[in-house]
Amino acid sequence: MKCNNQNCNYDIDNICIDGLTSEDCPNLVDFSQLELVTPDSITEVDDRGVYTDTLNAQQSGATEKTLFPGQIPLSIDEVQTRLKDRLGKIVSFIGPVGVGKTTLISSLYDVFSKENETQVLFGGSDTLYAFESSCHHARVTSRGSTVSTPRTSSTEGVGFYHLSIQDSKKIRQEFFLADRSGESYSEMVNNLSLVDSFEELLRSDLLLFMVDSSSLVDNKQRHRARRTTIKLIQSLFEYNTLPKNTNCAIVLTKFDLVVEENNETVCMSEAKRIVDDVQKYLDTPIDILSISARPNSEGHARPDFFKILWQKLESSQRPQKKCPLNKYKTNRSFHNLELMYEY
Repeated sequence: MKCNNQNCNYDIDNICIDGLTSEDCPNLVDFSQLELVTPDSITEVDDRGVYTDTLNAQQSGATEKTLFPGQIPLSIDEVQTRLKDRLGKIVSFIGPVGVGKTTLISSLYDVFSKENETQVLFGGSDTLYAFESSCHHARVTSRGSTVSTPRTSSTEGVGFYHLSIQDSKKIRQEFFLADRSGESYSEMVNNLSLVDSFEELLRSDLLLFMVDSSSLVDNKQRHRARRTTIKLIQSLFEYNTLPKNTNCAIVLTKFDLVVEENNETVCMSEAKRIVDDVQKYLDTPIDILSISARPNSEGHARPDFFKILWQKLESSQRPQKKCPLNKYKTNRSFHNLELMYEY
């Protein structure tokens, strides 16, 4: 019980300031006896930005209702539908938990809101709200000691962020940036049968394998980080799951933290060891790119990185399968007449 009189401490010492009993005091309120009043409709919003009218949903059987298109990343079916209408490229960001996959995807969009040297113009997005929702956390925390970006849940599967750009050659290109949780990739390494279910990898024009730079210079973590990355790449190519001429690149995240400690030479050396080890599985060279922990923050800006990355995205193209052509010889008159007509 609690008294409505601010000067009374009945809830602490059980003594009424007016000397009345609990039954006689009109200011004492027993909150356990209050009836909970609920509104006619209760709206809940989940972390994807989707709201559910719980009361009406129970009455009508409805589960959820999307506010508007573009508020969440695209599904694989939605991407396939768009690729039928317009040519586009799929880029997969691959790496363990906390390496910065979602942060980098958000930065590729956020760079258009600032001066940059990418020579790329923003042309729209079908996931604009999803981009803004992801970038909001990084913008709010950009002045803190760490930058916070919502992590991708393993239960969500793969989601695609869409970017339409005009490249340096004034050509419009469509990009679908695949984001999947790090837990899913760790599970895939332990169970190679899951590789075929990662449809975005089989369709990707570019695979970006992301590595935490700080782990490569830590004596206690470098061997594990290098071994984990090698095993991840090996699991995709060793059994010919992906073509050996697939476009790949190693992305070193949080590279500014390594530079501050003057360990960039050690970091690049460890990254080259990874490339040398996995190069035997590939027929194409693997580039090594680096990005800071806060690519769009003052003092940590790396405009050259985004320029190099966008050049890599523009030039990447999914390798085409080579199908052998069988030449048949025929003496049929119709075929001979057709050949004569062509000449």
